[in-house]
Amino acid sequence: MIGQSLPGPIVSLDPKTTSDSDELLNFNPVYSFGGTIEDTVSVILEKEPSQLTIFTVFRSELENHEQTVWSLCKPEYEELLTNMRLVDFEGGKILNYQLKDPRNTHFNHYFRQKKIEGTGAFRFTLGGYGGKREYIPASPFRGVIGETMVFDQVLSRKERQIISTYYALKYGLALSHSQDSSYLNGWGEPIWDEEKNDSFDFRITGVGRDDLTGLYQKQSTSSYAPDLFTLSLGTVAESNEANSASIPDGAYLLWGDNDKGLTFGPTSGLGKTTERQWALESSGPAIGQPITIRVNQRRWLQPLMDRERLWLMLDQSGTGNFSAEDTKFFPAKDIASNGRITFSDIEFPANSRQILTFSAGPEIMPVYWSDSLLCHPDWDGALTVGVVGGMGPFNLKLLNSEGGLITSWQGEGNDYREITGLEDATYELEIEDSNGYFTRRKVDGCVSEKEAFATSTIASYHLGPNPTLDGDFILTLRLRESGPVRLSISDSSGRVIHTESVDGDYYYSMPGVLPVSGTYFIRIQTGEEEITLPIIRQ
Repeated sequence: MIGQSLPGPIVSLDPKTTSDSDELLNFNPVYSFGGTIEDTVSVILEKEPSQLTIFTVFRSELENHEQTVWSLCKPEYEELLTNMRLVDFEGGKILNYQLKDPRNTHFNHYFRQKKIEGTGAFRFTLGGYGGKREYIPASPFRGVIGETMVFDQVLSRKERQIISTYYALKYGLALSHSQDSSYLNGWGEPIWDEEKNDSFDFRITGVGRDDLTGLYQKQSTSSYAPDLFTLSLGTVAESNEANSASIPDGAYLLWGDNDKGLTFGPTSGLGKTTERQWALESSGPAIGQPITIRVNQRRWLQPLMDRERLWLMLDQSGTGNFSAEDTKFFPAKDIASNGRITFSDIEFPANSRQILTFSAGPEIMPVYWSDSLLCHPDWDGALTVGVVGGMGPFNLKLLNSEGGLITSWQGEGNDYREITGLEDATYELEIEDSNGYFTRRKVDGCVSEKEAFATSTIASYHLGPNPTLDGDFILTLRLRESGPVRLSISDSSGRVIHTESVDGDYYYSMPGVLPVSGTYFIRIQTGEEEITLPIIRQ
C-alpha cells in the first residue's frame, strides 16, 4: 500500500487479504494458480483510467508454455501480459520479451501514456484472460503471482523506483540492470550504495520497514536462490508475518553477493574460506536487535571434515580484507538435519557497511595481531590476543621461547587483550577451554605490518571411543600437508606413560591402550602447533 507522499493505486490485489493460498514467496503470501479459468481473480475498475502503470511479480511452473499473467479488457479494447509478450489486440501491437530463466521469479512494471478509447468499465483479471475473444495465444496461468497494483496515471521515474524497491525487498528480487536499478526508500533516498557495492550486485534483497510504502519485511532470502542465504531479525520464522520482531520505521538492511564460487578455497590464515562474499549495508535508524543468518549446507557448502567447525566472518571495516582487528567470528550455533546451519546474536549497527563470508576451521581459533612497532629495533611493541570458538571461559598464557611465563589471564570468546612492552622475539600462546580442549601456537613477535594469524596445521582428528571400556582407542589425524607428528600420553598426575613419533604422511591412524581406569591426556605436537585431548578409561 502506498503512503500519502505517493499516489495510491486504484487496484491493489494483495494475497495476504484476498487469498487463502498457503504458498509463500520470500516468506510472503502469493496467489496460487492451477492453470484454469476458475482460478483467475477479477476486479472491475471503479474509474476509467486515462493512463496506466501496473506492477506485478510472478513465477511460472511451466518452462516453454505461454500463459496469461494479467489482462485488461473493456468493449473495444483488450490488452494482456503473458510470460512471453505484451499484446495490444486493438492496436495490433505485440512486444515480445525473453525471460532468462522462465521458471524463475520475475518482476514486471508496465505503463501506458496514451488514453484508451472506448466506452464501458475495465475488467482487470489476474492469472488469465477476462475478455470475450474465442481464442488468445496464451492459457491461464499456472504458478504463483504476488501483490499486484494498478495506478491510473504514469508514475514518475522516482515513484516507479520507490515502488520497485518495495517489490524487490518484499519478494526477494534484484532490480534489473536493463532498467533503473536504484534502491530508494519511501522518501526517494538511496538505501544501497551502487558504486561501493558494484562487485556485489547479485541476488540483492533485504529487510526493512517503510510506513510510506507499507513495507514491513523482517526476514528475507533471494527468490533466485531460496534458502541458500537467509537473514532474519531475531529467529527465522515460517513466514514474515509469523516473525515477532519489530523494526523502526525507516530502518533498512540490504545485502548482495559477488557471485563467486561457493566451495572452500585453500587454507589461509583464517581457515578455508569461500570465495563468495556478501556486502551488507544498513541505513536509517538502528534495527534495534540482533540478526540471525541461516545457510543451507545442502545447497552449497562442502561437507565439513571431522572436528572442523563452520564460522561466519564479518569484516567490520567493509574492505573485505578480513584483518584480525576488524573481523568478528561467529560459530555455527545450530546444524539441523535438513542441512540448515544457523548463526545468531549478530549485532549490526546503523548506517554501516560490512563484508561477510564463511570459513571452515578448527574448534578453537586463536586470533591475534601485533603492532608494527615490534619490528623497530629500538622500540617495544604490543600483541593483541583473543580466541573464538570452544567453550568459555578460556585460560590463556603467553610464554617466551624458553617456556617462561610472561602473562596469563582468563577471557571469554571475542574478548581481546593487548599485551604491551614486548621485544622482537618469538612467543608461544597457550589456550585451554572449559572442556579441556587445549591448543598451543607459536607467535612471531615481529611483522612488518598488522597481520592476522588464525591457522592450524591439523585439518581434522578423531579420538575414540571416548570413554573407552577396555582401554583400547584409535586416534586418527589428518594434516593440511605432510609432516611429523609427536604423540604422548600422560595420566592424571602428569606422568608420561607413552610417546610415539611418526613422519612422512598427512594422514595417520594411531591405535593405543590405557592401562587402568582413570583420566588421561593425549598430547599431539605438529611442528609449531600443539593440542591436548582428554580421554577416560572406565
